[in-house]
Amino acid sequence: MKMTESNGRLNRTSFFSIGMKFKTDKVYLHHYERFYEKYLSQYRDTSVRLLEIGLGCDMIQAIGASARTWREYLGDQAEIHILEIDMKCGEKWFSTIGKQINVILHYGDQENVMFLETFKSKMNKFDIIIDDGGHTMNQQRTSLITLSPLVRTGGLYIIEDLETSYRRFYGGQYLNSSTTIGMLKSFIDDVQSEVPVKTVPVSARIFSFEIGDGICILTIK
Repeated sequence: MKMTESNGRLNRTSFFSIGMKFKTDKVYLHHYERFYEKYLSQYRDTSVRLLEIGLGCDMIQAIGASARTWREYLGDQAEIHILEIDMKCGEKWFSTIGKQINVILHYGDQENVMFLETFKSKMNKFDIIIDDGGHTMNQQRTSLITLSPLVRTGGLYIIEDLETSYRRFYGGQYLNSSTTIGMLKSFIDDVQSEVPVKTVPVSARIFSFEIGDGICILTIK
């Protein structure tokens, strides 16, 4: 873990600085660093288990940028898993970079429930799951519903790129309840103990959540 000396105190390198180093759009485009510093700084230099959906194979100049960011930000003790649909891309990246930084790659489709159930049955629980996959409504919703039980109590499930809920290419539409944003809106009622009927069953596992521009962080019961 890189550290700098300031006023007699050791300060860790920020998520923003590390993200910029590896050119992840998490910082230079979306500015998620405000949320990741808040929620993930407690996990630095611990044996945290993190799963991220998506290696970034559609970003030719920055494949694996977030995986490299997680490794440097969280430290050598972290167990970092990546779920990627493109095996050819994943294997090429792993042979040159992934192996060196000790990242574990899995291959499969994040909207294939049968695959996700099999994957879930083989995995121990994670502290953090981050969905930075294909960003379609079905992918985001299916992954949340199926994989959220794989997050330990008190852990985090994070969905990035929520702006796709407003883009038709991804199945989005403004004020449509079938979008990922539409589902998150229902959680406002569903997390309340007095609500008579939970509209989305997965909400029974959600303790609380924070939503910002393009991102939602859910804390799991």
